[in-house]
Amino acid sequence: MCITSDRYITINARPVVTIASTSICIGATTALTPSTGGTWVSSNTAVATVTNAGVVSGVSAGTATFTFTSTSTGCSSLPTGAVNVSACSGTLLGAYYFESGWQSWTDGGTDCARYIGTNSYEGSYSISIRDNTSTSVMTSPALNVSTFTKLTVDFWFYATSMDAGEDFWLQYYNGSTWSTVGSWTVGTNFSNNVFTNRVATVLKVNYAFPVNAKFRFVCDASDDDDVVYIDKVIVTGETISGRGNHDVIPEDFATHYANDFVIYPNPASDYINIGYQVTKSPNEEHSMILLQLFDTSGKMVSEKLYNSNEGKITHPVDLLKSGLYIIKLSTKGKFLHNNKIHIMK
Repeated sequence: MCITSDRYITINARPVVTIASTSICIGATTALTPSTGGTWVSSNTAVATVTNAGVVSGVSAGTATFTFTSTSTGCSSLPTGAVNVSACSGTLLGAYYFESGWQSWTDGGTDCARYIGTNSYEGSYSISIRDNTSTSVMTSPALNVSTFTKLTVDFWFYATSMDAGEDFWLQYYNGSTWSTVGSWTVGTNFSNNVFTNRVATVLKVNYAFPVNAKFRFVCDASDDDDVVYIDKVIVTGETISGRGNHDVIPEDFATHYANDFVIYPNPASDYINIGYQVTKSPNEEHSMILLQLFDTSGKMVSEKLYNSNEGKITHPVDLLKSGLYIIKLSTKGKFLHNNKIHIMK
């Protein structure tokens, strides 16, 4: 005798998840959904943690994905897209690692591509630009920078087969025209086959800050073998506000006011400007600012004293060779500020 019976299998769908923001700063948060009905797990708790309510907190620079498991069905979602956590100074406008796609950057065409391989600084992916055609370009999404006075682009790159004198540029779009705000030449500013970090600054005193600003990287080489791989592009905006009377540096400036220094242009060719905004206290005596420039070997190549009540210093660099230099500012034996400056001829 045979006995038959029917058995039923219930197939449940995976949970559907969403991310409010894929780029956050260390210490900042973003939200995931669902926020109830299950548990969330981070792929890398050293970079970002997550609560079961879907609150993601940035811990350190890097990327992490998140998976949700439903309590009622036991089913787990596919991992979310990568959340990029960055160490930010100012307001984060974009953190681009290119692990999950172009992140709204525009592919210039034949001489621009999303690359996977060991020439990527962070993770597996980066954007490659080569040669010097109209397609040797990658362009950012539009950014609303109208409320800021300073923009910073921090990025990593790796170059291969770039010939002596060949370079690549960072350009800024002010709503109507493009301007070159950074230029890096092989043999002067970088070497082939080495991961290199560079930072470019754009100031509102020099350029319009519209609601639709853009950045683009442009390769200026000579053939398809000359390639620059761009990765981990962090764009931030800051508002530098005054402190009232722009006059003599107070005794405690090194402690309280060092962040008020702005150095531009960078890269520079003939001169550099150092602007600062400080408050003059009653009965303060006049003081001097000592400006020193050092090359990468630590050798001092320039030194001069300036009156501190000017609010701005203009220092000539026309006699210096192209390269990277460190600028150091001090007063009355107290360190004020240092920064990297690129000299481009």
